[in-house]
Amino acid sequence: MPAKTVFLDRDGVISVFTPNDYIKNWKEFKFIPGAVEGLKILCKNNYRLVIISNQAGVNKGLFTKKSLDDLTKKMLDVLKKQGVEVAKIYYCPHTPEEN
Repeated sequence: MPAKTVFLDRDGVISVFTPNDYIKNWKEFKFIPGAVEGLKILCKNNYRLVIISNQAGVNKGLFTKKSLDDLTKKMLDVLKKQGVEVAKIYYCPHTPEEN
């Protein structure tokens, strides 16, 4: 039987949301309390995890695609050590003006 898939926003679901700023690097990234445990439960119940996130800060020049990739790699490393497997991650780096 194929796995069920759940799509999760990164900011505000997995990491603490910063309403007036962007998470620009690993030092600014913080998991929401209980998020990793929730992800573990989803994995144990055969859900395929897909993370999605708007990251307009890339195209606004506030941080680079490389810094986003570095942050993502560190987040995935932490999750993997906790037994959480993420199938895919999709980011939208476009600004609202780019439609």
